[in-house]
Amino acid sequence: GTLVSEIGLLNKMVVNFVLSSNSLTGAMPSEIGQLSLMTYNFDLGLNSLIQTIPSQIGQLSALKEYFYLNSNLVSGSIPSELGQLISITNTFSLSSNNLCGSIPSQVSALSLYVTSGWSVQDGNVLLGTDCALPSPMPTPLPSLLPTFIPTPNPTTTRHPSITPTTMEPTPLPTIIPSPIPIPSPTNLPMPLPTLYPTPLPTLIPIPIPTSSPVLAPTQKPILLPTSQPTLSPTPDPTSLPTIRPSNLPSVTPSSTPTVHCNAGTYLDSTTCIDCPIGKYSSTNAPPFATSCSLCPVGQYNNLVGQITCIDCATGKLSSSDRTFCKDCEAGEYNYNNTECVACEYGKYAPQALTDSCLDCDAGFHTNNATKATTCTACDAGKYSHGLTISCAYCAVGKASVGSAANCSECSSGFVANTIGSSLCSACSAGRYSLSTSNCSACPIGQHQGSTGQSSCINCISGTYSSLPGSVLCDICDLEYSSDSGASTCPLAANGYYLTYTSDGDSVISHNCPKNTKCEGYDYAPVPNSGYWVDRSSYEHVSDIYECPRETCKGAKSNSSCWKYAAYNQSDSYQKNEGTCKASKLLCTEGASGPLCGSCDVGYVYHGETKTCTQCGVAKDFTYTFIGVGCGIILLITLLSFAHQKKIINFSNKHFKSFDSGSLKVLWVTYQIIVSVSWNLDIQFPVMFTEFLSLLSVLSLDILSVECFQSDSRDRYYITVYLWSIIPISFALIIFFIGCFRFFFTLNDDRKPKIINQHIWLLLLLSYLVLPPVTMKQLQGLDCIPFKHNGSSYLRVDTSVDCNSDAYLVFKIIDILCFTIYQFIPVIWMLLLYRQRSTLHVPSGTEAELALNERDSNPALAHLLFLFKDYKGDKWWFEVAEMYRRIMFVGVLPLFSPNASKRASLGCIFAILSFVYFREEEPFRVQITNNIAYIAQFTILLTFYTALSIDWSCD
Repeated sequence: GTLVSEIGLLNKMVVNFVLSSNSLTGAMPSEIGQLSLMTYNFDLGLNSLIQTIPSQIGQLSALKEYFYLNSNLVSGSIPSELGQLISITNTFSLSSNNLCGSIPSQVSALSLYVTSGWSVQDGNVLLGTDCALPSPMPTPLPSLLPTFIPTPNPTTTRHPSITPTTMEPTPLPTIIPSPIPIPSPTNLPMPLPTLYPTPLPTLIPIPIPTSSPVLAPTQKPILLPTSQPTLSPTPDPTSLPTIRPSNLPSVTPSSTPTVHCNAGTYLDSTTCIDCPIGKYSSTNAPPFATSCSLCPVGQYNNLVGQITCIDCATGKLSSSDRTFCKDCEAGEYNYNNTECVACEYGKYAPQALTDSCLDCDAGFHTNNATKATTCTACDAGKYSHGLTISCAYCAVGKASVGSAANCSECSSGFVANTIGSSLCSACSAGRYSLSTSNCSACPIGQHQGSTGQSSCINCISGTYSSLPGSVLCDICDLEYSSDSGASTCPLAANGYYLTYTSDGDSVISHNCPKNTKCEGYDYAPVPNSGYWVDRSSYEHVSDIYECPRETCKGAKSNSSCWKYAAYNQSDSYQKNEGTCKASKLLCTEGASGPLCGSCDVGYVYHGETKTCTQCGVAKDFTYTFIGVGCGIILLITLLSFAHQKKIINFSNKHFKSFDSGSLKVLWVTYQIIVSVSWNLDIQFPVMFTEFLSLLSVLSLDILSVECFQSDSRDRYYITVYLWSIIPISFALIIFFIGCFRFFFTLNDDRKPKIINQHIWLLLLLSYLVLPPVTMKQLQGLDCIPFKHNGSSYLRVDTSVDCNSDAYLVFKIIDILCFTIYQFIPVIWMLLLYRQRSTLHVPSGTEAELALNERDSNPALAHLLFLFKDYKGDKWWFEVAEMYRRIMFVGVLPLFSPNASKRASLGCIFAILSFVYFREEEPFRVQITNNIAYIAQFTILLTFYTALSIDWSCD
């Protein structure tokens, strides 16, 4: 296959690049010069690579050992840029290619450094020849198109080129003629006639005549008659008679008679002219001479119109124009003992020489165009290719010593900035050169500590150079850093971050804030897992907040979204909805908003795991719970209406001795424990969390009304409204069913019992829903302040802005609903207080009998649920117990935003409850009091565990 340009992406390779003996074809891509870090071996030998060597290979100046391009089909000249590989000391091989032209002096100089494997000329037979001229021998196979300049010999193949050469005919005919004739005839006849006649006849007729005469004679007569006459004579007579007469006379006689010139003259058109001195003519018959001949060497002629020449006297030689005889002198040579010939251009004779003058070789000059007597060496800064009369100045960028045949181009890092330079000067430290004509100062951000260099080096990361021509780079201050090639230190070091002035030009580096990680450069601090930062502006990058939920996942610090530019990008979609959206960077799945404290549509908050989970099962369970609840209420009502006596008898038989007080204690205890995780923002161990998840039914937290809303706007407002309205709706159902039973009952004696039954159901409903509903309402009043911008968001759902007008309206409605619900225990107290004289039973030996008599009183049947389980003097305790429950599950989070303080208050309330239950023992049944002790201790242990977890996390 071929080498692709993407090979330049391997620019991190530093040791070996070996692809030898792989049958690679095609040209070498210029991108190969990007492998500038290679230090040991570069090997592309033994392949079939073609075309020229890219000059960019000169950028591999770090190579120190091996460079192989041998045994390929590379052609063209050797680029002088290879002279930059001055570090190679072992092998440099370009052998067995098709390279041509001269070897650049920069490349030749490398042989001084290569110790063993120098091989450039071997196998490159065209080196030393001009790359623009055709090869001296024909190619083995013909080219599709002819060469612009014909080859000295015809091709030997049986397949000639498709079209003839375009400039001059070849000296010898091709074996097979080309299909289209050339404009001029060949010097020698073709072995076979061409398919089409040439415009002019050949100078010498072909040896074999054509098989039949041509239809018409040639436009001009040939020198010799054809072997067979043409069918008709030429249309016009020739101006001169042919050497041999034609078979037939011309159709039209000539206009003038034939001219006759005597010996000593020559024919010029129709006039005979005398031969000049030094020449002669002996022809006196047709065809007459059209010019006179130069006298032979050793003879001369000093008169015009001569038919012979005169021999020179003994010891004398004829002059070059044969007008006189003389002795040879310096600057001339004796030619064949017959004449003195002046030395030609570029040749010299310090004294008269024989047969030829001496060549004035390369690096020397003769001063005179002809008849030169000396050959002088060129001065330093000049050169000559030989056979010349003067030396030329070396061009800018080149230099030479004396007697130079060529000027050597300055190597990279060396310059000759004037013409005629005798040496190349090395660029000083802090400067470099590529042009060979001048040195340039290293640009800012780069340095060069050595002299004679062709490039400057980028300052590495953490360093900089602020001035052109730096020899060394300065180190950035401890808290700052820079990219490679920097002129300043505008970036932060690892463990630091930057703040910017209002214009964005000046920066200050700071220590990384607590609970974040800082990658330095222009990255903002990235919060760790469990922490959150406001991404609305770069000004807030150091304001880190702890998340109350397990929804803050932390972010990848090397993401481009944390760069300074990402905070100011104009692409609002990318910033607010795309990959840089805050919720995608900081929050777990389904979570969003400040502190990742809001669940997206289709997700609901799970109080025990403290994460947002998909609605799915929760939504289905809510449907089931509501349906089953309504069905149970309806079933109880219908059964009560149809089989009231049987139900009463069954209840008296099986549940009369049932201790409902123990059930109440367990219900209240588990309801308080389930609320601890939410109220304290504490994540308990997994097993305990799963246990709390099973008990969440006791707080009615399974009613995920958020899952029934498709719009995230005002979602929590609607949730609180539903929690407040649904229990009232159930109460109205119970009320209307009671009214229906009351008005449609024919037996008047049953009507008081119906009223008592439905009052009991309403009391039971209020007992069950009041704490969780109150908790939801109070959560709507618990806002978290943000100090960095003065904003405030609802802790239960941080998508709610506590400073908005919509929240102000919600807050008023929520407080009103909360107040209404808090009147429920007050109503209990009023109902009990009206019967206090009957309810109060002092302690004593007859107390149990009095209590049983009180419990059987029909006038108190509708209130039995509130006082039955308590001692005679504790008939009011259910009201106090309800407010204790509300304190634990709803009011506690409002005391302090700090989790540790809330946990401490929970411990205090639990201790007070434990002391009260131990001292007062309010329940009638002792086992219930014992369960109550254990329950208060369990609540205390839960709060203490939460406090310990919070302290350990801090």
